[in-house]
This record gives sequence, structure tokens and C-alpha cells, in this order.
Amino acid sequence: MEENVFVGRARELEALAQTVRRGMGPSAACAFVVGDPGTGKSRLLDETWWRAKVTHRFRMAGYEAERQVPLAAAAGLLRELSQETPIGDLLATLLYRTTGEGESPLDPVRVLEAVNRALTVRRPTLLVLDDVQWADPLSVALCHFLVRAADEDGRGLAFLAAGRPSQATSEFITALARLMPGGAFTMLELGELGRAEGIAMARALSPGLDAEEAEATWNRATGSPFWIKELLRPESRELQAERLVTERLRGSSVDAGTMLALLVVAARPLGLSDVGALTDWRTERVNRAIDELVAMGVVVALVGSVQFAHDLIREAADREVSDEARRTLHRRVAQWLEAQAGDDLQLLARALEHRLAGGLDALGLANRIAGSQRRRLIGIHGLEQLERLADDSRDAGRDTLELDEHVASLAAELGEHDRALNRLSRVASLTIEPGRRASVLFAAARTAVALRRVDLAHELLDQARLLAVEDDGLLLEIDAQRASIRLWLEARTPEGRALSRDVAARARALQRRADGDQAMDRRLLTGIVHALRIDSESAMQQGDMDAMLVAAQELVEASRGLGEEEWLASRVTLADALEQSQRLQEMEAHARAVWDEARRLVLPGLATDAGYYLAWALIDIGRVAEAAEVALEAAELVRRVGDVPRGRHPMSLLTALVTILRGHWKDGVEELAQAAQREPNRHTQIIFHSQRAMWLARVSGVRSEKEVTEALAAGWACAEAAGCPRCLGELQLTRVEALARLGRAKEASSALAESGSGGRWIASASIVRRRAGALIEALDGDLSIAVDELESARAEAEASGFGLEEMWTRLDLAVVHSRLDRGAAVELFDGVAADANRTGAVTLEQLAAAALRSLGARTWRRRVADTGALTEREREVALLVAAGQSNPEIAQAMFLSRKTVEHHVSNVLAKLGARNRTELAGRLGELKLREVPGQIGATPR
Repeated sequence: MEENVFVGRARELEALAQTVRRGMGPSAACAFVVGDPGTGKSRLLDETWWRAKVTHRFRMAGYEAERQVPLAAAAGLLRELSQETPIGDLLATLLYRTTGEGESPLDPVRVLEAVNRALTVRRPTLLVLDDVQWADPLSVALCHFLVRAADEDGRGLAFLAAGRPSQATSEFITALARLMPGGAFTMLELGELGRAEGIAMARALSPGLDAEEAEATWNRATGSPFWIKELLRPESRELQAERLVTERLRGSSVDAGTMLALLVVAARPLGLSDVGALTDWRTERVNRAIDELVAMGVVVALVGSVQFAHDLIREAADREVSDEARRTLHRRVAQWLEAQAGDDLQLLARALEHRLAGGLDALGLANRIAGSQRRRLIGIHGLEQLERLADDSRDAGRDTLELDEHVASLAAELGEHDRALNRLSRVASLTIEPGRRASVLFAAARTAVALRRVDLAHELLDQARLLAVEDDGLLLEIDAQRASIRLWLEARTPEGRALSRDVAARARALQRRADGDQAMDRRLLTGIVHALRIDSESAMQQGDMDAMLVAAQELVEASRGLGEEEWLASRVTLADALEQSQRLQEMEAHARAVWDEARRLVLPGLATDAGYYLAWALIDIGRVAEAAEVALEAAELVRRVGDVPRGRHPMSLLTALVTILRGHWKDGVEELAQAAQREPNRHTQIIFHSQRAMWLARVSGVRSEKEVTEALAAGWACAEAAGCPRCLGELQLTRVEALARLGRAKEASSALAESGSGGRWIASASIVRRRAGALIEALDGDLSIAVDELESARAEAEASGFGLEEMWTRLDLAVVHSRLDRGAAVELFDGVAADANRTGAVTLEQLAAAALRSLGARTWRRRVADTGALTEREREVALLVAAGQSNPEIAQAMFLSRKTVEHHVSNVLAKLGARNRTELAGRLGELKLREVPGQIGATPR
């Protein structure tokens, strides 16, 4: 009989082939095959797989017994990716290798992004997932993540999946269809083979069969491709389909039966060496049992492994295994997996399933899983399993306090704060040892803070403090947490600042006492870090920027002992403090270092934080085009990974400001308005309202007076409700400038007087105050005083490195000069336009050009194109454009998204004064820009 012949399903096969072809372009394409067991889903995927001419292809499969094992379905993909490339080595470390003491718990998003990064160097890619109905939740999330990322980035990806009708399958299809627009998603439903196809298949499998016998076979198989094939085996000709496998199995030897039972219990393919280890058989005996089962058509032997020939055979074999044999084998598999698991959470989770199925005690193993650095990977379903196990063990009289603590901590990490609080409360009530009970109460207090249950948090902190009298580190954490509540949840800034200064002073004293001790207690070091962080935050809120910077610098040094991630996070805090202290170059250096390292280590939360500060630094310095690059990449990361643990900055604010500065100010202002409506945090709402008012006033002036007034009023209402002096101080200064630009001199003057020292929260406050005062003088007719003030503000901006503020001040100076000295005004406007074009501040360039036209002067023309104005990445894009490559081709060559490439091409055209791609190529030829060896196509930094 011809085993590998493929007959029928021509339409479905072509649809899958078309999906693969479409996925080889600059986008993602998906297809899903759904059908009952035996309809040929897997065979259809196999045929497509072998016919596809794709270099990079990976297979995944769900396993019924491993639906709760994290990434079980994707195990093969992960192992293969982990064996190559630097990012693959990082992926292996994340998933399988022992982590260092104090390393942060692994976030699943980090794994998803690492896999995505590993696949970016393997494009285009074919991914196949079979038996979706049994795929674990994290593998399902990985598939959706990869599809979405590939489609957004313009990276070729063909994704094929198959599954039986089930709720899990339906949910998977719905989510996949939602991700894919239009014809990028194909749905195929397999039923029984029609008469003609069934006869053709039977005769192709058994060429000696006549048409009548072939039709009889098709009838007996009820159109199932699987049963057609099985019924044509010589030993099966006289059997009915439902009895076929059972009769075949009854003729097997004892060893074959044992092998069969082992495969049933393992519920996944087994390596030949694994079979030997689990049975204590020699290789010859293993091979004999396998050969017998292969001859019966029950299993297939692949390279180094053995598995059932079909799920229907496995289900039939499953019915033949006795309960006693099943329990024995589950226990054997569990112990075997535990012995080799180490820190491998997947193996530990598989072992747990087998322990439970074998009736073994699972409390110790549950503690290993719940205490693992990788425990977040098990997700909500795994959390629920551990909760049930803890509760059942407690009911059986076991001590479950350790497991309860781990489970509560995991629940908090997964955002299940109510569940965490309930379990921690129970643990606290049962814990006798004071120090341990204090720790549990503190953990419960932090969970109450996450639930914004302030009164309960204070009560729990009080109880914890009474018990932690001899634990200096925990006392620091408790008081730092209380200070944070005062500052951010209760708007009691003076009390919060006083408490944070006290706890920081104690932390410094303890640190001095411990200086020279290389093995400082980790609990104490953690407390010191928390104390210094809240000291920096409270100083910022109070407007004490010198204290903020000192605390941030101390924080960086102290956090070195808590691991690289904590140290990088502290450098982000330092970057913020450096901006407040007008040390922009240092701010950029720290933010860029964290940005680069966080992306290398695949730490999405830290990367977005660092990207936020880096882009802000570049905006302040005046390098707007570079800021746009960073902001765009950071925003794409946020869209891809969603809400990440450390990501706490409003990326929408940054992207809106970049949109404004890059020439689309109306769109950017509208983004700010929409973001303010979506934002639940009042402190952040104030920023959106304030920035909207300022930019409307700067760009549109009196034409947008109503909108400016509304934005200021909305911001003021939020500031009063938040009770935050920092937010109020920032808004006061914004109000002064906005009123002055609206021409409301008297109100602006009063607002300037009322603002007092409110500007101490703004790094460029002195520049803004001087400029606003000058605008008020100009409104009152004192033009010479206004010029002097603006000159002073411009000089201060230049000296302190605030390049964007310097250009804005020069623009205002040109406006005042237009009423005094037309020639000076023209020269100033022309200079602003040139500098704005060079740095990518398109809106300033447009305003300067409009002012020149209003003066009757010749609009500033671009200087001779200079490739020195291009960033490194823009140079690479320019060369590829000149070589005739399309945007999708450039995206693929540089591992960038299509949107990013479009952004770079637009910048290059603008900077080189080219109207189209042809002119760009000509300009590059004139400038003799040559490709740097190894530059194009290399992974951009």
C-alpha cells in the first residue's frame, strides 16, 4: 500500500499554499483548518509543509495532557530558536538556565518578545500549529503575538493552524481573525471526503483495488481519510472501523503493550533514550517493541523518537490501559521528569500533572513551581491549579503556609490582587513567628495599595511595623511604602516628604554602618533602595531638585547589589533627575545606555521607560528627528507588548509631541485631547491638558483661544483634585505662557506673579518665565525691553543645552523684531528655519517660513543637500532607496516596520530637498555618498 500518497482536498491544499505565498511577502497571512478527528487536518498541514519552499519553518503542536504546561505546544520552536544567535542564547537563559540570586521574576512578555526578536533574523517564516484545542494558553498567546508583530512590522510570516471543533478552537479562530484584515485570514472546514475523492484516495493507496471495492471502503470509512487508509491494510480488510484499532492492539506482545501504555501516559512523542530510561530496557528491547508497533500501524518511528500514528489510535489505546498500570506509569514519568527538570518550569509543570494523575503527594513540587523565578509563565490557569492544590492539602491537614505565600505573591504579580490579599490575610492569621508574619503583612499592605484600599493598607503597615522591630530592612520598606501612599494616593505632600526624608536618613545611616561589608543583607539593601527611591520621588514632587538628584545618584549605587534589572531601572530615575537639573547631555547618556541594554536583554518595560526619557532628552536638546526615531520605536514596542510591569510613562504624550513638532500639529493636539479622555490618572491628565494648551497657544495663538482656555480649565480642575504641588506648579507656568500668546497681557501678568516659584519643577523654568515676561512686555508696547529679555532667555537656553527652547525663543525674538527692524527679523526667521530643518523641527520651520512670507521676504530655501544632516539609520535608508528598493524591501533588509521606513524616507526626502525617490538618488550621486562596507542590511543599533 502506498503510505505517502496524497489525494483529494485540492481546494484546501491550494488555499493553504496561497496563504504561504502571501506570508512570504511584507506582511502576515494566516489559515485555520478545523475538522473532526480523522478528517485529514494534520495530513493537510503535513502536505503543505513539505511542498512549501520556505527556509525558515517551525512546527508546534498541542498535547492533551499538557494543556496547563506553559509553552508546551511551542517547546520545539523554543528549543530550536534557543540554539542559535545571540538572542537565542538569551532565550535559553530565560527559559532553561539557573538564574542568579535576586533576579526579578520572569515576565511572559519578555519571552514573547525574545521569540519575536529571534524570528526577525529568520524571515520570511512558516509557523504551523496542530491540535490547537490542546495548546496551552501561553503558546496560544505566543502565536497571536508573533502574528500581530509580523503584520505590524511588515515581516513575512505564514501561520497555519488546525484543530478540532471546541470552545478553545473557536476562541483561537476568533482572536486570529480579529488580528488579520481582509483576505489575510483563511478559514477551512473539513468534512468527510466526497464519493469521487474517497474512491480516488482508496485506489491511489491500493492500486489493485477496483472501483466497486474502493467505493465500499469509502462507505465503511464514512468518508474519513484516516479510516480509508487504515481499512486498506491487509489485516484490516474484514473489520469495521470502530473495531479496527482495538482488534489490532489485542495481538501485541507484553513489551509492545507496555510501550503503548507508556505513550498513552506520556501523551507526547518520546525519545528512544527516554523510553529506555523509563522502562529500564536495553536499546535492542526498545527497538523490538517499536518495530512491532510500527508493523501494526499503531505508531510511527521518527528520527530518534516514537509517537502514535494518529490521535484516534491513541484514544483507542487509551481505553485499553488499566487504571493500575496508568497510575504506576504516571508516577514513574513524574519522578523521571523531576530528576532532570532542574529550573526548567515546563518539565516541572509536566511532572506536576503526572504526580497528580498518579496520586502522589504534590505539595513539595508545587512549592518548587510556585517559588520559581519563572512562575509567571504558568499564568492564571496555573495559579488556579496551585490554589486548589494548596486548599486540598490544607484540608488534608498539611502545612501549606509556604505554598500559600508563594501563591499569593504569584497572584499579585499576575494582577489578581483580591486573590492575593485573601490568601495573605489567611497566612498572616496562621503565622506565629513575628518576623515572617511582619513580611506577610507588608506584602498584604502592598496588595491593598494596588487595590487602592488606603485605610486597609495603613492598618496592615501598622501591624507589620510592630512586629518588624528588629528588621531594619523591612522597617525601611514599610515606611517607604507609607510615604508613597501619602504622596501619590492621599495627596498629603508635606507629610509624605517629611516621612520620606526620615526614612532616607535612616537608610543612609544604615548604609554607612554596613560600608565595607561585601555581603550586605539583601533585605536591608532592598529597604535602602526603596527608601532612596521614595526620597527622590518626594523631592521631585516638592520641587527640591538638588535633593532629587542626590537621592537618584545614591539609588544607582545602592541598586547595583540587587541585579542588573534593578540597577538599570535606577538609572532611568537618575535620567529624570538629571533633566530637572538641566544636565541634558548626561541625561541623554544614561537614558541611551539603558535603552540599548534593555533592548539587548529584552526588557520591554525598562526599554519603554528609557525610550521615553531618551526621546525627551533629544527633544529638549533640539534633535527632533532623532527623538522621533526613538519615540516611534518605543511606541511600536508598547503596541506590541501592551502594558508591561515597569512601563509607567504615557507614551501617547511623547508620540503626540513628536507629531506636533514634525509638522502635523493639528493631529498631535487632537491626540493629546483623546489621550486625556482615556487617561484614568489625574496627574497624567494634567500633563495632557497642559501640553495641549501650550502647543495650541504656540502654534495657533488667538485662533484657538477657546480650546486653549478649555484645556487650561480642565488641567486646573485635575490639579486641584490631585492636590499635587508639582502638577499645579507646572500648570501655572504653562498658563502664563499660554495667556501671553493669546494676547491677554493683564491676565498673563497676574498669572506670572501668582506662579511664584511654581516653575521650580520645570528644568527650563527660568527660560520659560523670562520668555513669557518678554511676551507680556511686547504686548504692553515695551519692545526694547522685550528684546533684551528674549536675548537673555535665548542665551540661557543655549548655555544650558535646551536647543528646542532656544529655537522657540529665537522665533519669538524674530516676531518682536518684525515690529522694530525688518532686516533683523528676516535674518532671525531665516536662521530658525534653517536650524529647524536641520534638526527635524518641521513645525518651527513652517512657522518661520510663514513669518517670512508675511514680511514679503523670500521664503527660506534649503541649503545644498548635506548627508551630514542625516542620522546613521537615515543614511542606510537613503542608500537603499537610491538602489531602487521599495519600502517593504527596505523594511525586510533592515528589520524595521513599514511605518518606520516610511517615516525615515520622509525625513530623508525633506533633509536632502528631494521631491521623490528619483531626485533622492540623484542628490546622493551628486554628493558621492558611498555605502560603508557591512553597513546596509546589518542589524541597526
